[in-house]
Amino acid sequence: MPPVSQRAVRVEGLAQLRTAFRVAGVGMDKDLNDALKSSAEPVKVEAQGLARSRIKRGKLDWSAMRVGITRHTVYVAPARRRATGSGRRNLAPIIQNEALDPALDRNVDRVEQEVKDAVRDMGRLWSRV
Repeated sequence: MPPVSQRAVRVEGLAQLRTAFRVAGVGMDKDLNDALKSSAEPVKVEAQGLARSRIKRGKLDWSAMRVGITRHTVYVAPARRRATGSGRRNLAPIIQNEALDPALDRNVDRVEQEVKDAVRDMGRLWSRV
């Protein structure tokens, strides 16, 4: 499993916002998930390009990335998991250092703005409900 990066865009109060949407029952929790996933897309695209250009692939193409979401986290990770016994045991830190961290660094302002805009727009919609 790749090490958790110290680089992150933190959304203060995300858990409370999720709870409020769920309690209100207005179906905005799915919209929030969609907006958060969408905000991570620029990082995903950038990480794929960096992985393709910087990481020697060997037998498998490790450049494909995916966006995942949990209750507290939205993340970008390789779409393909390392098979047990793979000869590339060092692959996780290489992907992290050569693709994922630089991709976030290059897109952090964009991600922050997209999350702010999405939360603001959802707040406006919620106030109308």
